[in-house]
Amino acid sequence: MTSRRVLEIFDAAWSEKYGVEKYGHFTRGDGKLAHRLIKTLPDLSEGSLLLWVLRYLKQDDEFVTSQGHKFGTFVYRINTFRGRPQTKHTREAALDDAAQQFAAGQIE
Repeated sequence: MTSRRVLEIFDAAWSEKYGVEKYGHFTRGDGKLAHRLIKTLPDLSEGSLLLWVLRYLKQDDEFVTSQGHKFGTFVYRINTFRGRPQTKHTREAALDDAAQQFAAGQIE
């Protein structure tokens, strides 16, 4: 995976959440953060990344929302979104399970 692809995946998910065409807040430093993310997680797949970004975009923490779900915050808090969500027996958990299965190639 390339840094550009990481930013494209984030951009697409962010744009869908906020209903705008482009994220538009990427900086030169964000490219470096994306590169660091790839180096730190060499087995990173597009499906996993998308799942983590979607979890991040659901975050309703006041700091995160006031910043507009910035890419840098996502990278710095990535471990929060890599783990399995704590909720169980909910529609959201079922959708998360389906997303994980899709990302793993277990379902189409």
